[in-house]
Amino acid sequence: FMVVDACWQEIAVRDASCSGGPWFRGNRRFPDMPGLAARMKAEGTRPGLWCRPLLTAENLPREWFLKRDRFGLPYEGEILDPTVPEACACITADIARFVSWGYELVKHDFSTFDLLGRWGFQMGGAVTSSGWSFSDRTQTTAQAVKRLYAAVLAGADTGNALVLGCTSIGHLAAGRADGQHQQLLQVKGVFGVGATIYHLHHRHRHLYQSLIHNTQG
Repeated sequence: FMVVDACWQEIAVRDASCSGGPWFRGNRRFPDMPGLAARMKAEGTRPGLWCRPLLTAENLPREWFLKRDRFGLPYEGEILDPTVPEACACITADIARFVSWGYELVKHDFSTFDLLGRWGFQMGGAVTSSGWSFSDRTQTTAQAVKRLYAAVLAGADTGNALVLGCTSIGHLAAGRADGQHQQLLQVKGVFGVGATIYHLHHRHRHLYQSLIHNTQG
């Protein structure tokens, strides 16, 4: 597999490379996403695509989003609330679109940070700050996270694509992803430095060896 990582999405031309949607097309540097997938296959590789599924600047109903500026973080766009069924359906449609373009693996990223405002190593005894809630207050945080993972998986399954979660929550992703890509994010106090770890789940296990070899190689 070869994954087209962050920078292909439309909004990336004016925002940081890890910006979010909308996810309807690539930017001027990636003008033909279906064509790119086809060319990658012609070169003998299996194409994958990165996305940040919860963050979008798409004009959607306000009630589909979490509370604006919950954590005072600079975003272009807003964070979808996975306890809202319509928001999950939107995420599923985005992932299904990538699969329809010909991508055989979807790498979803930033979901823990976008939902909770913290990376895992920053959580300590509290996974998030106080003062906010999901729209559906009957849902626990774990249930909300699993709904997100299920929405991504539903989109991937429209074309039997693989799902790779990046910095996703291990036990909650089990059965809802084919593997997880994580880093040891804190080495001598420096963010982003460390070894890459791949946690493999039971879906499509016969494909794992080629997935890991090609991603790391």
